[in-house]
Amino acid sequence: MVQATQSDVSTLCGQNMLLWMQYLELVTFNKIITHHLATEHHLQRVYTHTDSFTHELLGRIAVHSILCGLLLHM
Repeated sequence: MVQATQSDVSTLCGQNMLLWMQYLELVTFNKIITHHLATEHHLQRVYTHTDSFTHELLGRIAVHSILCGLLLHM
């Protein structure tokens, strides 16, 4: 029973490795897919940078507005 289970697991592992290698070959050597993934990666980096800049800028504007409001009420 244990040997049969080990054999089945080994067979599944080997088949999984073959499928993974086929998937990697498909994705790696397909110029359309690699171009799409590179574009997506670039856009995510740009959006992340833009978001962090926007949050920082909005934070500064909010602090400035609060300080100006406090100074006007003095």
